[in-house]
Amino acid sequence: MDILVKRPPGFTDEPAMFSGAIQSVRRLPRGPAVATSALVALAAACLFGYALLSPPKQPIRLAINAWVGYEFAVLACELGYYEEEGVDVRILELSSLDDVRRTYEHGRTDGMFGTSIEVVQSRESGRDAVPVLIADFSNGADTLIVNRAVASIAGLRGMRVGCEVGTLGSYVLMRALESGGLGWDDVEIVHTPYSSQHTWMELGLIDAVVTFPPVSTDLLATGRYRIVFSSADIPGEVVDLLAIDPGLIESRPHDIDAIRRAYFRAVRFAEANPAHAHAIMAERLGISAEEVGRLLDEEIRLVSEREQPAYLGDEGTISEVIERTRAILNAYGSLADTVVSAPAGEGG
Repeated sequence: MDILVKRPPGFTDEPAMFSGAIQSVRRLPRGPAVATSALVALAAACLFGYALLSPPKQPIRLAINAWVGYEFAVLACELGYYEEEGVDVRILELSSLDDVRRTYEHGRTDGMFGTSIEVVQSRESGRDAVPVLIADFSNGADTLIVNRAVASIAGLRGMRVGCEVGTLGSYVLMRALESGGLGWDDVEIVHTPYSSQHTWMELGLIDAVVTFPPVSTDLLATGRYRIVFSSADIPGEVVDLLAIDPGLIESRPHDIDAIRRAYFRAVRFAEANPAHAHAIMAERLGISAEEVGRLLDEEIRLVSEREQPAYLGDEGTISEVIERTRAILNAYGSLADTVVSAPAGEGG
C-alpha cells in the first residue's frame, strides 16, 4: 500500500503570485524614502519569487513491512500528523524485511523501518543507513516454532527449518541453534518467505519456522505447534528502528525532526485512545484489535520519545547493538556459504 501525504498547507505552485509582486513594486512613485521602501519590497519579492520558482522538496520515501512495532509510522499518516508537522512523507509497504532492505539499497527509498540486521547488511552492501528513531525492542514476538513432535531445539538436528534468509529470521535462527548446541550444518535451512510460512508448516514442507505475528499467532492457535525459542531469550538484541540515508539527514535535518515528532504524536494518540488506534492497526495487519493490544503489552517494549537520546548518536547504545549484531553475523559466517534448500514440491 502506498500512502501519500499531501504537501503542507500553504504550499503553492501559482506563478501569478510572483508576477503580481513585481508589478506592485513597479507602480510605486519615485522619491528617496519611497525608493528605499521600493528596494526593500523588490528584494522581498525576489526572495519570495525565488522560493516559488525553486523546485519543491521531494517527498521522503520510507519503506516498511507489516509489523505492529512499525504501525505508529502509518498511524501518523492516517491521522495527518506528517502534514501538520510540515513534512511530505510517502510510506511504501513491502511484503518482507528483505524487500525493505533491498529497496533501500537500490536507492528507491530514503529510509527504512527494520532492525539492526538490515542496518548492518545495508552498510555492507555499500549504502549507509543511520538510525534516527528507535521504535521498540522485541520481547518474545520473534519466535522459533516447531511441530509438537519435536522435543527441543537439539531435536531439530537433520530437520528442515524455515526462515526468511537474509533477514532478522536468519539472526534469530542462528541464536536459537546456538542455544541448543547446534550449528548451520546440523539442520537443513529452507528459505521460506513470510507469506508462505503458515502454509508450508501446515503442509509439512518444513518442520520448524522462525516467524512472528500474525503467522506465529495463527500457527499456535491450531494447537499443533509450540515455541522453543524467542526474542525474549536474547533481550536487547532485536531492535526495531527507522534508519535514514546520511545525506538526507544532513540536507534536511528539520524534516527528520518532523518525522520523529509525527511518529511520537501517533504513539501518544494510541496511548490516549487505545481502542481507536488498535482498530486502525488491526485492519491493516489483518489481526484483531485485541491481538494488537496484547502484542504491544506483552511481546514488544516500545521505546519512548524521552528515551531516544540514550540510544541515538555516536555514544548511544544503538551503536553497541549494531556492532554486536555485526560481530555475531561475522562470527557465524554468511548464509550464502550454507546450503539453503527449497521445500519438496516447491522446486530445488
